Amino acid sequence: MADEVETALVRKIGVFSLAGTFALVSLFSSIVLSVIIALVFPVVSRLYPGPLPFQLSTIYLVAYCIGSAFITFISFLILGLFYNLSSLITKGIKLYSS
Repeated sequence: MADEVETALVRKIGVFSLAGTFALVSLFSSIVLSVIIALVFPVVSRLYPGPLPFQLSTIYLVAYCIGSAFITFISFLILGLFYNLSSLITKGIKLYSS
């Protein structure tokens, strides 16, 4: 049996679906990281001998989650637009799968 290689030519991507997908991934990963920080911070603050230079607040963690998702959305929106513009010049990307 010979392995057949299938090809697909990607000329254009959905910019908002790309940005939205990665923004959701960023949101969920930042929520997980915020929960880990919220659990670890009290233990570390007891081990540190002096006063801490900052306080952990829930509003900072929520702002981090929303800000991370927003920045990721804008970044991938720009990246998707850049890909679509550059694919007009290069005629797309050829993907191979077996």
